[in-house]
Amino acid sequence: MNEKTKDDSAPKKKAKKVTVKKTTVKKTTAAKPKTKAAVKKTVSKAKAVKPAPKTRAVKKIVSEAPVQEKMNLEVPAAAKPVIERRVEEPHAEKVDQAPPAVVLPRPEVDGNNKNEPNFNKELMQPSHIATLSGTGRIEAAQQAQPKPRFEGRPQFNNNRPNNFMRNSRDRHGSGGRPDFRGRSDFRGRQDSRPPMVNPRDTVSPSRLEAAKALYSMEKGAKISDVLELKRNLIPEDEALLRELVYGCTRQKRLLDYHLNSFCTTAYDQLPIEIKVALRLGIYQLYFLDRIPAHAAVHESVNLAKQGGQEKLSGFVNAVLRNAETKKAERVIKGESDIDTMALQFSHPTWMVKRWAKNMTPEQLQQTLKADNSPHPVYLRVAPGSRARVIETLGRQNVRVTETTWPVDTLSLKSHEGGLFSGESFQKGEWIVQDWVPQAMLDLLPLNEGQRVWDVCAAPGGKTIGLAWKTGEKGQVMASDASAERRKRLIENVNRIGLKQVSVFDHEITKLSPAQKFDMAWVDAPCSGTGVLSRRADLRWRLMPKDVIEHADQQKDLLVQAQGHLYPKGFLVYSTCSLEREENQRVIEAFVKDYPEFKPVNLKVPEGYPEISGDELGLTFLPTAEHDGGFMSVLSR
Repeated sequence: MNEKTKDDSAPKKKAKKVTVKKTTVKKTTAAKPKTKAAVKKTVSKAKAVKPAPKTRAVKKIVSEAPVQEKMNLEVPAAAKPVIERRVEEPHAEKVDQAPPAVVLPRPEVDGNNKNEPNFNKELMQPSHIATLSGTGRIEAAQQAQPKPRFEGRPQFNNNRPNNFMRNSRDRHGSGGRPDFRGRSDFRGRQDSRPPMVNPRDTVSPSRLEAAKALYSMEKGAKISDVLELKRNLIPEDEALLRELVYGCTRQKRLLDYHLNSFCTTAYDQLPIEIKVALRLGIYQLYFLDRIPAHAAVHESVNLAKQGGQEKLSGFVNAVLRNAETKKAERVIKGESDIDTMALQFSHPTWMVKRWAKNMTPEQLQQTLKADNSPHPVYLRVAPGSRARVIETLGRQNVRVTETTWPVDTLSLKSHEGGLFSGESFQKGEWIVQDWVPQAMLDLLPLNEGQRVWDVCAAPGGKTIGLAWKTGEKGQVMASDASAERRKRLIENVNRIGLKQVSVFDHEITKLSPAQKFDMAWVDAPCSGTGVLSRRADLRWRLMPKDVIEHADQQKDLLVQAQGHLYPKGFLVYSTCSLEREENQRVIEAFVKDYPEFKPVNLKVPEGYPEISGDELGLTFLPTAEHDGGFMSVLSR
């Protein structure tokens, strides 16, 4: 019993030390100041304990571990929030599945945010503009954080249906610029995907079609071709479309001059879509007072977006707002007086220099103004049907006025009821023809019953006029080098129902020498500098060399025609050009080789100062009422 008692007492001492250690840990957990001394005392006693007893103490601690765990759960209230936060951490994964508007609200953006593009500074730099082409534009759109005002707007995509640029092959394969597409493919192909355009980004039909037309012209199309496309626009939109296309084309150089001064970056480096949007906007601001400024700017900004240049839409807005503010401060200054005048009237400088050599200052200014003015539409009516045509057109709500000269000419004022859908047009009682060729027809020394050859006849206006002038007993033969143009010529002649007209469907060199005429009229191909109002895009496509390249062909046509004249026949030469190289000098060269031909003195009625004559012919200068041209009548 003594050994047993001894053994029992020894462990009790060891357990007491352990108990002190447990108490020490509990007090330390409670972070009470008085436990510091106890901890130091316990540590010093623990160092004095022998290794063997310490091993047994550890075994007892392990055996009493459940007690220790139970004691540890009785933690003070201050430690509970830490445990609760650890428990709630897994719920964060569920929050990611909540709607984006709740979990990831869009950040508020101010003007000082460096991550947001600044259209007034950053986008005006050429290096930044270069990054907006091709895939770089898409990457930039994906990386940029959307502004709050775009909330709900679909993600920008170059392939969306309302994009001007649709064909990736064109975008990378034809000069790096795509074709101008619009809401559907410019060639008529439709995108099968539904449109995804915010209503705030829509564009009026007339402005969208005008932008597409201007873009096509930048790619090489002619103004006559783009305006002949069927668009199913209401009359008001059709009128605005023509005004915008003609106006932006005529004033192109002046518009670009102003836009270049309002841009802090190189204007020439901007994409074509942006130039088109800017020209349309500034033309409305500076030339169309009836259109509110905010409407012109807003629609041009949307045109930039429709054209696939959404990143530059803010740039368009900034430039046009600046142009509107400084509208009254416009100053036009060129490198010289001639260059300043060319800028002011939006003409190539080389062209104005040429005209200044042969025109008075008054004539030059009149010509430049006329090229930028829309001319009236004229009708030539069949002889004796003038009063009947006026009455018939009046029932169609078509208003016309009579001209003093020529007598069979009507000036069109309005055609609200549809000009080409009435009875008089279907019967062939009139044709559309400019005032100048009608005046030329009246000046011809031609009588009824004579035979006439219209050498360059298409589309047929002169042919029909000659047939009406020679009457049913006369004969008119028409020819043209272009087979396609001859088809249009035949259609127009058949509509009028002129049996005295025949079309020579071959080259004029194959015409039999036995064919003789009282008159041969050569309306020769030329540069067309006299019709720059109607052919508004021509001034930007012409080069100085184009003025003289037709001279040899023009003379050859005269040589071919003179061989088919009766001994007392008349040879008529005309152009729609103002250039002496295509007019007087051609006549000089022909008369030099065929001295038997002499120019005929033609008498012009009084009151037409724009028609000036010399020993070689008549020059018709353009006015606000008509185009320009040249005419000479030769006889043996």
